[in-house]
Amino acid sequence: MREGNRPNVIQFFSSNYGRGPAYALIMTRDIVEEAQGKLTSKEIAAFKTLEGSQKLSSELLSDSSLREMANGMGMTNVCAITTKRIVLDRWPGAMLEFIGDQQRLDITITMYNRMYIAIYKNYMVFLQCQIAKLPDDTEDTLKNKISKFAPLFHLMANSLVIQSQY
Repeated sequence: MREGNRPNVIQFFSSNYGRGPAYALIMTRDIVEEAQGKLTSKEIAAFKTLEGSQKLSSELLSDSSLREMANGMGMTNVCAITTKRIVLDRWPGAMLEFIGDQQRLDITITMYNRMYIAIYKNYMVFLQCQIAKLPDDTEDTLKNKISKFAPLFHLMANSLVIQSQY
């Protein structure tokens, strides 16, 4: 575990003492800041309530929006997309799962991705989990890694606490 080294990344986790193949990070995005002045003060005030977050999540975390998010993450051959509505620490959210290829230098790595996303007031809170399938790994190897780590990802998401709400 270490602090994130990119904007909005709060914490980064890696299995096998930092050598993978499973990774997770906690990240936030400020919806109001990203809207760059396009929201009214009334809309911003509505975000600060649970009801406002529920309305916003029905738009931002709809099945079509989540599929668009999966396809917009810079991966190729995105497939096996699954979406599901969830609640994280009492705030509305969604789970997004998919597999895609990611180019890193001269290597193409297939990545299993599972994202837990919650809308908390004017923030999107992400727990992004990934499992790498290296070029020499078989499809069965990836399936075994998913079977091994998916329950851990689920436990991590279930233990997420948004401190500032209490």
